[in-house]
Amino acid sequence: MGSYRSKVIARSIRVKDGRNPEPSLLIVDSQSVKTDKTAVSDTRGYDGGKRVKGRKRHLAVDSAGNIVDVFISNANLNDVKGTKKLFKSIQKMYTFTAIDLVIADKGYRGERFKKYVARRFGGEVEIGENHTSMETGFVPAKKRWLVERALGWLNNYRRLAKDYEEKIEVSRHMIRMAAMRLMLRRLCPVPRKGKTWI
Repeated sequence: MGSYRSKVIARSIRVKDGRNPEPSLLIVDSQSVKTDKTAVSDTRGYDGGKRVKGRKRHLAVDSAGNIVDVFISNANLNDVKGTKKLFKSIQKMYTFTAIDLVIADKGYRGERFKKYVARRFGGEVEIGENHTSMETGFVPAKKRWLVERALGWLNNYRRLAKDYEEKIEVSRHMIRMAAMRLMLRRLCPVPRKGKTWI
């Protein structure tokens, strides 16, 4: 039910912004987070790259920055494998059959992922380049900063700063509820002291 409500809110934001109700572009990324001792042991793993023992959040956002959906796995699951499971979930939620472009970071490089996206959505994969250096300073990656921002917003929720849930499905629904709150504030801004907070 949470995924359906999230989809309805995201569609409303896109229509309000003058966009097509269904996204044609997805930006994906993952985030490994520590789990609490209450988490079931076989739902945890170790991410050697990030040196985190816990679970991994595989997230997809659209070109407006709306969280499309999330998939939770053991932290040791490969980013590509986790995102494939995420895409299967997204296709069950949405009616679209085509995605023109999927933007990801270097962790998604490889022909297998490109062929998978082409076969499932008929789209292409663009690997975002990191242009940040000592000379240029911080340079936001084209479009990919939208998913980084979404992950950062989720971390602002105390319940999501660490995975406290015993079961993965509960963890997934907690993120979906946070996503709905974020999108509702964009859809119906609450004015405070002469300012609009989103």
